[in-house]
Formats: sequence, structure tokens, C-alpha cells
Amino acid sequence: MFFKTISVKEFYNLFLEFEPIKETMDIHVFDGLDMVIAEQCIAKEDFPPFVRACMDGYAVIAKDTFGASESNPVYLKVVGSIDIDKVPGFEINSQECARIVTGAPLPKGADAVAMIEYTEEISEDEIELRCTLSPGDNLILQGEDYKKGDVLLDKGTIVRPQEIGILMEFGITRVKMYRPVKVGIISTGNEIVSPSTDPLPLGKIRDVNSYTLGAMIKKHRFHPIIYDIVPDQKKSLIRSISKALKECDVVLISGGSSIGIKDLTEEAITSFKDSHILCHGVGISPGKPTILARIGNTPVIGLPGQVTSAQVVMHILILPFLRYLSNNKSYMSRYYFPYINAYLTHNVPSKRGREEYIRINICYEKDKILAKPIFSKSGLIKSLVKAQGFLKIPASSEGVLKGTQVEVLLI
Repeated sequence: MFFKTISVKEFYNLFLEFEPIKETMDIHVFDGLDMVIAEQCIAKEDFPPFVRACMDGYAVIAKDTFGASESNPVYLKVVGSIDIDKVPGFEINSQECARIVTGAPLPKGADAVAMIEYTEEISEDEIELRCTLSPGDNLILQGEDYKKGDVLLDKGTIVRPQEIGILMEFGITRVKMYRPVKVGIISTGNEIVSPSTDPLPLGKIRDVNSYTLGAMIKKHRFHPIIYDIVPDQKKSLIRSISKALKECDVVLISGGSSIGIKDLTEEAITSFKDSHILCHGVGISPGKPTILARIGNTPVIGLPGQVTSAQVVMHILILPFLRYLSNNKSYMSRYYFPYINAYLTHNVPSKRGREEYIRINICYEKDKILAKPIFSKSGLIKSLVKAQGFLKIPASSEGVLKGTQVEVLLI
């Protein structure tokens, strides 16, 4: 199957070959940001739990205001003030009102709130009202947001700040969530040495991928496990894969997936009896030699060793896969592929038959957002440091012309 490339869409379809993780953990909601809820969360009470004002003003009986206007005001007696944290101890009768603040409970008898902007105090116990109200105006009714028994959040929901807020509102402080996916990272190559190596011997390069890929995994609330660098030796790579299979949900192997005598990733994977190569080659540039395989029930992914290629593959292919494995129902949603519209500053040629991702520097000129392509070899790190996004050129396109408004995937 070596380099019989599949499309990006076909790669996404292969996600379904794997079961999402099932193990859960009971954690405090505040610690669950960007994690996935593993149980349905139910409202245990109405919200709001009482009828409340949504404006500062006066609690009134709506029928007392019928016909009121700037030229024909009505006059109401002020019988009290309502604190936001106390249940009113009095009732509103006809031709009466009470001062009320936003969020305070409505007193008995009242059915609307007159905004303070349409009133004027005539005396300490009388106001002039210059607008007509209907029952329910400027109120939030009991249970208008949620009724007791309503589903607040479904299983599989990603936890954002707003989800934390709604759970706290209902006093739900602990929830079962799927534990973070454990991702093993193995960097391979005789030339790779530890970042702490100093001085750097001639012919060696420091390990970049383990830490950039690990940081990307960590940023998205998965759990990276970085293993020792493996030389270009089949037995050493097999030992490292075996160890990672026991400890991780996914194994990433950086380097050794392309053509060449020392590219041993596929050979090492297929040495396991229960292995199966699902694809070797994806129609994406950079990143074509990506491998997706299964050893037992564990996905094993071979990434290109080139820094840019590895990061493009992570953004476009692997992070969506990790979200799928974490039970995130919206793993392919626009939420995870944020774009900005910008005008291309240069012509960008491309070859048909592959999705190409061009590094983009975003800049500004007067009222325009500009997308400036960074033309660079995939092994150079500088292009990634300068880039704020990727421009996707579809497989069916031969490029994009200067001045075209494009979508830039933010990274």
C-alpha cells in the first residue's frame, strides 16, 4: 500500500476504524476546560428560579399603564423598594408600584417592569410613567431559560467557558469527563539528538518534533508522552513502539515514513502480528508520506520528519483524529478550524491532485487584511515562526491569483 495516496477526506473516514476511549474521570468542572463531558447533565431546578426584573425601574401592574404616553402620563404610588437578594415582603395593588433593580424578584401582584428611562419621580412616594406596558414586559419568567428536568449539556459536549458557567449556575460542580487521550511521541533518526546537546556535533540536529508536536497536543488538552530518541534501527524502533503501545492510546512516530533505506516506520509497524496499514500516503502537501496504521486496537501514525510537514499533518489530520478519539462530537467543526478572510499579496501556483497548505503571514494595509505567502522549504523552521496561518489550495486547483480574497486557517 506504500504511497498509494488517499485524499484528506478518505483519511478522515478512516477515523471510524477506531473506537473512541471509554475511560472517564470525575473532576471539578473548572478543571475540565476543553475536555469532553461523558454524561448527560440535567437541570435540577427551574432557571430563573423566580420571576425577575431584567431592567432597572419600577414593578407595576401592566393594566395600570394602558394608554400612558409622553403626552398622557399616568401616576403611580411608590410603596417600597426591592433588594436584589431578598424576597419582597409586600404586594403591589392597583395604581401602585415599587422600585426594582435588574435581577431582583418581582413582588406579588406586579406583572411588568417600567424602565426607569420612562419615569420621573414626582415625590418620594409618587412617579410619573410615560409608556404603555404589556404583561411580561422587561421580565424573565421562572423557568424561561431552563425548566427542571431539561437537558443542560449532552454527553459528548466539549467544555468551553460558557459550559462551565451553565453548570455552575445549576450547582453542578463535578462531572464525569472522558480522560485526555494519551499520545506517545517517538522521534527517529541517527542524526537526532537531545535539545540539551551543546555544542552540536557536525551532522547532528536537535530534536524539534518531539517538543513542537508535544506542545500542540498539550495545547489541545491531550496528554503527550515523549519517548527517547530512536536511531535508525528496526529492533530499537520496535522496542520503543512496544513500550508506547502499553502506555498510550495513540502512538506518533516522527521520521522514517518516506522512501529510503533508513525509513523503517512501516517495516517496524508491520513486524507486529496484529498490525494493519490503513494508508501510507495522503494527498496533502507538505505531508504526503503520512502513515495511518493499527496495532491491535491502537492507532499508530507515521509522520514526516520535516518540521513543517509534521506540523501541517498535525493541524489538518492528527488533531481532528485525537478529538474524535476523545468523544468530541464536533471534532470537525469550524470551531476547531478558525479562519480569517484576507487578500492574497502574491500569486501562488500549485499542482493538481493534492491539497497544498502554504504558510501565511497576516499583515494589514489601511482597512485591508493581507495574506502574504511564505515561500520556503519544508525543512526550514523560520517559515513556521513567521506564519500565523495556512492557505489551503484544493486538490483540483492549479493555484490562486494575487488579490483573491482567501480564507487563512489560523494556527
